[in-house]
Amino acid sequence: MFNLFKEEVISYYEDRRSQGKLSVELENPSPAKLRSYILARYLRGDLQSDSDTLAEIFNPNRRHAELETAIEKFETDKLKALQYLMIGKTSEPKEIFVKLLAIAIDFQPRPFQKWREAYEAKKTLGNLQVDAHETADKRPENEPINPTAEEIEHDEIIYEQKETTTAVEKQTESPVEQENKTIKKQPIKTKIFRPFFVGKNRFIFRSVAFMLLITGTFTTIYLLTPKQCMCWIEDRYIAVDCSDKSQTTPVIALNENIENFKKIMRPDTLTEAYANRVWYSKINHEVEFFTTAGSGFHPLTKNRSLKVATSHILEKYAGSNANAIQPDDFVDN
Repeated sequence: MFNLFKEEVISYYEDRRSQGKLSVELENPSPAKLRSYILARYLRGDLQSDSDTLAEIFNPNRRHAELETAIEKFETDKLKALQYLMIGKTSEPKEIFVKLLAIAIDFQPRPFQKWREAYEAKKTLGNLQVDAHETADKRPENEPINPTAEEIEHDEIIYEQKETTTAVEKQTESPVEQENKTIKKQPIKTKIFRPFFVGKNRFIFRSVAFMLLITGTFTTIYLLTPKQCMCWIEDRYIAVDCSDKSQTTPVIALNENIENFKKIMRPDTLTEAYANRVWYSKINHEVEFFTTAGSGFHPLTKNRSLKVATSHILEKYAGSNANAIQPDDFVDN
């Protein structure tokens, strides 16, 4: 069954790559980029539910107390297998790297155990639908349908009422009138149609209807809902239509996990209290501060990673020194 999981993960990755919906780190993967990308997402809190799988890969012997430290110190050469899988250099990857690829591209459902449960549920739904159709096909056309106890009781009451009324009428009418009335009121026998799901098949019908409702809802939400995109405008990401060609910055797939990622426009207000709580970049002698790690990279210069702003960085580039030029500013960090 894991081979089916592997095929779906790789197919999902190839689809997103062909549609241009992958981040720069995943479009041109290298072991170092992959480690930085996974670490940034873990620090942002996106991968809390994947902690067990990440620990299995990056901290198998529990050498480090913190998973963050284990990922940061993990040898990048060991991620070459993941790189080869993504660029199609290997067709028989180890299971652990398939699971890691699923995490990197945000494949759902994951981990493998959750995917297997969803697969089994979908398989059960298919069997229920087949059983319902087969039951309907096997019912003979003229098979009588047994009425329920309530229907029999109701019919008996109506019959008794009609018998009483008829007896009273017969006492006041002549024999000729009674005979004519009997001929005119001869009942027309009709066959009552009841769907196949009445009676013993009612449970199957309700089960199939419920599963179809769930499937329809899932399809509407996850398959038919248009994909949203976003682009960086001034100091934050703004949601835009994926087909919008008027933007001057790259349009990328919408990532709700970085909606709080913003550029700090007033670095002069930052104090030492913000040490290790904000992030910064230094590109072409310009230092910029951000509220979170975001994707782990600068929003416009994708090959430059963000770093945690230490008290030393804040003292040097924020607060009263926000606009001051330092002697080593001509060497980018």
